[in-house]
Amino acid sequence: VHTRRDELWVVLDEHLRVELDDKVLDPKPGDEIIILRNTKHRLTSLGKKARVLEISFGHFDEGDNQRLDDLYGRM
Repeated sequence: VHTRRDELWVVLDEHLRVELDDKVLDPKPGDEIIILRNTKHRLTSLGKKARVLEISFGHFDEGDNQRLDDLYGRM
């Protein structure tokens, strides 16, 4: 969750899963996903290669991350 910025994700590859609050999406290349601040979101690769172009709007700060669940132990 970010409290100070919105994001736009442009999907570049197949085999991605996006979770936005309680919705689950399986986007295709070229799809655009707008993530408003305070929205829970997660991107998961279902294949070997998974890329998105991420554009941030608002105040960008790597400290503006509230990790609710992280498979890699980041906080």
